[in-house]
Amino acid sequence: ESVSPRHIWSIQAGDPAGEDGGDGVWLVDARGVLALEPIAAFGPVHVVEAGEVRARPGGSVSQIFTRASRERLAYTPLGRDEAHSEVAESARVERFRALFCLDDAEDDAQHLDDDTPAWDAQLKAAREEAAELVGRAEELAQLKAWLTSRQPHEAGCRKGWLAGGPGLGKSMLMARLATDYGSGSHRAVVFHLFGEGDTRNMRRAFLRVFEGALWAFKPLRAVTSPPDPAADTDQLVESLRARLAALSALEAPHPRAPKPSLWVLLDGFDVAFAQEPGWLELLRDLDASGVVWLVAGRPIHGVDEVLRRDGFEPVFEQGLPPMSAADVRAMLLEGLGSARYALLRRDEDAGEEAASAQDVAGDEDGGAVHNRFIEQVVLRAKGLPLYVQLLLDDLRAGTLTVHDDDQLPDGLTAYYDGLMSRVGLSTVGRDLPLMVALLALSEEPLDAEALAALLCDAWDALDEWRARVDEALQAGPALFLRARAWDRHEGFRLYHQSLREYVAGTRRGGEETPPAPGLAGVVREARRKLCRAAAKWRELEPRDNVSKDLQNLQNLQNLQRHLFRWGTTYALRWDGPRGLDAASDRLTDFEYIMARVSQMPASAMSDLILEYEEVFDALEPGARRDGFRVWMTFMRERAHLLSRPERGWGSHKALVQLAVEHADDSPVTQAAEAWLAQPGRG
Repeated sequence: ESVSPRHIWSIQAGDPAGEDGGDGVWLVDARGVLALEPIAAFGPVHVVEAGEVRARPGGSVSQIFTRASRERLAYTPLGRDEAHSEVAESARVERFRALFCLDDAEDDAQHLDDDTPAWDAQLKAAREEAAELVGRAEELAQLKAWLTSRQPHEAGCRKGWLAGGPGLGKSMLMARLATDYGSGSHRAVVFHLFGEGDTRNMRRAFLRVFEGALWAFKPLRAVTSPPDPAADTDQLVESLRARLAALSALEAPHPRAPKPSLWVLLDGFDVAFAQEPGWLELLRDLDASGVVWLVAGRPIHGVDEVLRRDGFEPVFEQGLPPMSAADVRAMLLEGLGSARYALLRRDEDAGEEAASAQDVAGDEDGGAVHNRFIEQVVLRAKGLPLYVQLLLDDLRAGTLTVHDDDQLPDGLTAYYDGLMSRVGLSTVGRDLPLMVALLALSEEPLDAEALAALLCDAWDALDEWRARVDEALQAGPALFLRARAWDRHEGFRLYHQSLREYVAGTRRGGEETPPAPGLAGVVREARRKLCRAAAKWRELEPRDNVSKDLQNLQNLQNLQRHLFRWGTTYALRWDGPRGLDAASDRLTDFEYIMARVSQMPASAMSDLILEYEEVFDALEPGARRDGFRVWMTFMRERAHLLSRPERGWGSHKALVQLAVEHADDSPVTQAAEAWLAQPGRG
């Protein structure tokens, strides 16, 4: 006898009206009752309008869960024209996150050291990015064909280059490749995304992730030794060369199986290349038989020409093409859910039956069906998936409808202009632009506490500003994405790199693009706030600057560590001679150096040395520069000792000992002795 599908569920005893006391979606049979909330809901359709969740008229309906964020759950209403409904009830969101264990602590056992993420962290993140890919079937097939046709252990091209402008969807394609071709018994996969201001752009972090991926590959693990957590950059390169040589020597497990190989997928390579052209030399050092490379990025900073000269074959000769009309149509239909029928009714010369058939079959030739709304989207999106994604957000929220052909922004910049104007009229218009500017300028994600600390003028108002930051984040969800900072604590960044550049402007070589006209003054204010915060690093330490209750709520040390890493860069970049003086003063302040060395991982010592060299190069010849040279020389000559401290003897303790022993007339020694003479320093 057939068994009803409902019997797949384990039924729990209970009363549908007992616990919640209201309408809900329940699975009921003779054995008992199972509450389907929060993966199903029953109630009015809610959408986000002007930053607030509001109920649509039309009564209650059953709704099926589609996706979750930290603040909201999204559902698909059944039997309604609306594409989706959103619920922002904290209790329901918490039940959902608890049900699926979304907030369980990350397993730190797979981290190689305190400042290096797990080797597969980006592979896991790629799965979420890949889920957003709709359309692009031809381009994805061409990329897969290129990859699978390479012969890793034979002579020939094993290096590919995927070039494309911003917003074209390169990252989604690369994430899809990493997701579809995960590591297996005969192939290891390294996926790495370089981002603006991301510490993973540093060579050591990348090499540690690379080494971790090779160590996790079972065929290679059997013939190599475990990674050395204390290895420096040069030692990591040598270790990787040895591991890649061992990979090349591996034999196939049986005659019909391929020899073990490695695919390296690098996204955003233009970002790393712009910071340090020596990245290409590093890739040459790591190239070996058995390795296939696919590098993606924007063709800027000369990276396109350099890669081609170095033997990287362009997968698309003219770069990744814009989305086709068929891709745009597919993306709209997929993203609109049940509301797609309102769009399909605009198909010319197609009734409902033909429209439904078209929905299933798709518009393969791009010309069988004409739809003015889709044609206008194709014209104004200029082939950018990012434009279509922003449009879908507005269509779901009801800000635009499929009948608003004449209201579509003309291009991505125009879309950003309109988005800024729109959110500027909301109740949080006074705070949101400055938050956007801070995130556009910041070299790393900032958490809500850091944003509140940067925005407030007095510490006794910090809790008020924390609430205002939360309100602004809720009002502009399309502007922000959650991201992890260098030390893996969670913060926020802007939705896309193109939005960051739109707000803050760009500087590439001799060309400079100014900030968005409507935000130029706000960007200047955000620059001043970051520079002033870097100068007030002492106030960010958890001492008596805030109340005891506030200390439990706010984690200002995250902001302090961020400013330790980037304060010098901000000062030199935006504050002119005053910024140079401030940076020079901090780097010759023993208390600052001690606080920084004690708070930061030992591997960050190389960044500190680079700052000394940048400030020294910017100082005018004279007594001040000569005095600064003593500090720079002292730190540079002892960096190898401070970056690899002995167990139980931290870098800050080693710094005190080395400084006191420097020389009697040394300004470093004198500053260290004065620091030790302070009460409580003994």
